[in-house]
Amino acid sequence: MSKIKVTIWRDSVCMADDVNAPHQEVFELPSSATLGDLFSHLKRIDYGYSGFYKGWSLLINGKEIPSTSELSITLNDIDNSRSLNIFFKRH
Repeated sequence: MSKIKVTIWRDSVCMADDVNAPHQEVFELPSSATLGDLFSHLKRIDYGYSGFYKGWSLLINGKEIPSTSELSITLNDIDNSRSLNIFFKRH
């Protein structure tokens, strides 16, 4: 089964959070992985931040993914490259 390399990072949310910047993780997922699989993996590795903020936007290879996207859509359907850069932008 082919794999997709995923590089993920997010904005810092405060000066204290900047200490751990750039908040980056690199891992592989099966090319058949869905958005739901991605979020499940992020929960498993405890990637994220809890606090007060308006929200986050998800960008994959520079394209903003609508918050109404189906979690069943595959990462390969979003971008069929073998390497994804995923960025969480804070509002």
